[in-house]
This record gives sequence, C-alpha cells and structure tokens, in this order.
Amino acid sequence: MIDIEGFPYGNKELSWLKERIIKLVNESKTDNVIIACNTLSSIIYFFTKQNYQHIYILATKNTAKMDVYSKLFKGLITYIDASDLIEAIQFGDSFQNELYDLLQLIKDKNSPILLGCTHLIKIKRIIRKKVENIIISQDEIFVDLFR
Repeated sequence: MIDIEGFPYGNKELSWLKERIIKLVNESKTDNVIIACNTLSSIIYFFTKQNYQHIYILATKNTAKMDVYSKLFKGLITYIDASDLIEAIQFGDSFQNELYDLLQLIKDKNSPILLGCTHLIKIKRIIRKKVENIIISQDEIFVDLFR
C-alpha cells in the first residue's frame, strides 16, 4: 500500500500524522510495514555510534519540530528548513536556487549534513559536489544498519 492520499507528510500536523500511521498499519494486510519517510521515521541509530560534535539536518518542518535527533544525540543539532527545496524536487521544478540558499547556511565545514528527507536522496550527488562536508544519506544508513 502506498499512501498517496496522505503525501507529503512534511508539513502536516503531528496529531494527524500519528493517526495516519495507526490507520495505515491497521489497514495493511501484511506482516511488514516500511515507512520510507524521514518525517515519520527519523533514523537515529547511526548517530549513536558516531562522535560528531555538530550535525546539520536538512529537514521538513515536522522533522525539526519532532526534534528526535537532539533528544537522542548528545551533540549540537542545527535544523535547516529544506521545505522549499523538497517541494521543488517533489514537483520536478528547478531547485538550484533553493539548494544554493540552503548550503549558504552551512558554516561549519567539519560537521556532517544529514539529508533528513527521502526526497533529498535524489540530489545527494549534486550536494556532495557543492560542499566539503560529509553528507549522510538515509539510503546509505539503511545499508550500514543491515551489514
């Protein structure tokens, strides 16, 4: 089941998101559910194994509002609202200006940048070419978790 009706999740009210997850899980006719959205499934396991002092997170408003990362990670977290960039990617619009504006907010070149939305995976190679920072991409974290 793909949740077209509820998509995109990034700017929805948290109470609505919680109800939506419960509804989808209850309606699913499977033993396994994959939630492929960072707004709904912040991946913190990776950070518990790292010693980063500061992490930038390009995220939706809800990922920042839930603030799972700073609750579970002891370092400094800087959320950067990437909603406009994510929306441009979603609708196939040009995103170069939005990306440029966001990357100007990254002041610490030694801190990694977490791509806190699955839409950003699509442009991770472009981002890696534009910054010196380590880029942490969700699809690569999943691979590491299951090795």
